[in-house]
Amino acid sequence: MEENFHQRADKHFEGPLPLKDQDVSFPDNKKLALKRLFCLKRRFAYDLKFRDDYNKFMTDSMNKGYAERVPEDELNMDDGKVWFVPHHGVYHAKKGKIRVVYDCSAEYQGFSLNSKLLQGPDYVNNLVGIITRFRKDKVAVSCDIQEMFNQVVVSKEHRNLLRFLWWENNDTSTEPVQYRMTTHLFGAVSSPACAMYALNATAEKYAWKHGKEAADFVRSSFYVDDGLVSVPDADTAVRIAQDTINLCA
Repeated sequence: MEENFHQRADKHFEGPLPLKDQDVSFPDNKKLALKRLFCLKRRFAYDLKFRDDYNKFMTDSMNKGYAERVPEDELNMDDGKVWFVPHHGVYHAKKGKIRVVYDCSAEYQGFSLNSKLLQGPDYVNNLVGIITRFRKDKVAVSCDIQEMFNQVVVSKEHRNLLRFLWWENNDTSTEPVQYRMTTHLFGAVSSPACAMYALNATAEKYAWKHGKEAADFVRSSFYVDDGLVSVPDADTAVRIAQDTINLCA
């Protein structure tokens, strides 16, 4: 990550997948992904709300650039650097909002994507410490980073390990098409460390521009994508909130 991590022109950070072995050769697991996709299709037939919510999520992912269609000249790659990740949908218990989870632990011939990825160091701040410090002052500031894992881009050379099957225009009557994620997955064992690495890099890089207070908030008072801090007064709360938004933008 230290050698290859960099910031793009669009300000998103980009880096490789932290593979345990850069020379690993994956088997062709497309049949597993197809089997899981058709299980999903059967559920769509009787659970229309689930189908509509799933379709909307996938459409949003494509429109935001989190996923892309696999280029024609890469469809038939057989170099052992292709892996299909099955996916399924889960609803948030309180928000009722669907999230598509990519099953990076799905095994095929003894392989899974997660088994070949480094988890990375634990960059997550201590939750007890965050909550304890939160009780210090009178005014609360809380926030979260929207779709945090998707804000960190995966290098092009590793995107074919993040392929998945879906239907063009969400039309399940057609043959599935090969897509691939361009960003880190919700479900990959490496995603939390990679996302926190990017968040900390953002704080380090832009502290001079948006203030040490905002940078310290990001570095020490975020638990993955959730930030929580208390300050003495409302003016300070407004300032730190705005500075943090600008720092992360």
